[in-house]
This record gives sequence, C-alpha cells and structure tokens, in this order.
Amino acid sequence: MFWYIESNRRINLQIIMKKDIGICAIGAGRAAMIHANNHKNKVKGSHIESVVDVVEETVRRAGEELGTEKCYTDYRQAICDPAVDAVVIAAPTDMHEQIVIDCAEAGKHIFCEKPMAMNVEQCQRMLDVCKKNNVKLQ
Repeated sequence: MFWYIESNRRINLQIIMKKDIGICAIGAGRAAMIHANNHKNKVKGSHIESVVDVVEETVRRAGEELGTEKCYTDYRQAICDPAVDAVVIAAPTDMHEQIVIDCAEAGKHIFCEKPMAMNVEQCQRMLDVCKKNNVKLQ
C-alpha cells in the first residue's frame, strides 16, 4: 500500500491513482528476478508490465515466470511503453548511468540496484537528470 501524509491525514495513493503501477524489470538475472517476483507476488498495487535482458532466451523465460508477454532485449523499447510507470534496474553496474538517464528522460521512476554507479561523478549525473525530469531515484 502506498501512502503519503497531507495535513496530518494519511492518503492512500492507490485510491487516488486508481490503477496498478506498471513495473519494467531491466535485467533478468538473480537480483532482478528477486525484485520482480517481489513486485509480482508481494507488492499490492504494482505489477510486472515488462522485462528486459540482452539474452533473448533469458528474457523469454523471465517473461514466462513473471506472467508478461512484453519481453525486450533493448530497454529503450520498454521505456517507450506508457504502461510502464517505473523501472527496476538490475543490469551490470557499468550500464546503470546510461539506463538511469534514459529512463529519467522518459519520465519513469527508478529503483537502481547497488552499487549505484562506477564513481561519484556518475552518481551525481544520475541524480541531476532525475531531479531535472522530476522522477524518483532510489
């Protein structure tokens, strides 16, 4: 359940939004599948909209496990989908910066697996582009 506080009142964002949050899992390795399965099975108000992996057979199997037919080998295709509200990035660390930048510019909220990036400068660029595009980065 997603909540926020307004004038000392707890507001259920799910009621305001009146829809589930569509999640795209970018990466289909062990860490990505843990996050994706948690969204699928334990996070009320969200669902796996799509999955991405550069290995076609891996992404196909992940899509079957997660119950989505939207399987991509290029994350840039997935983030064009208006049904995707947020992404979980669990790709190799050296790819995080560009993926975060592209997702932020597409207006997608972002959960980025650790480590965030390869160095402090990359982290700062990621934070800056998310702030500029008014998206959350965790």
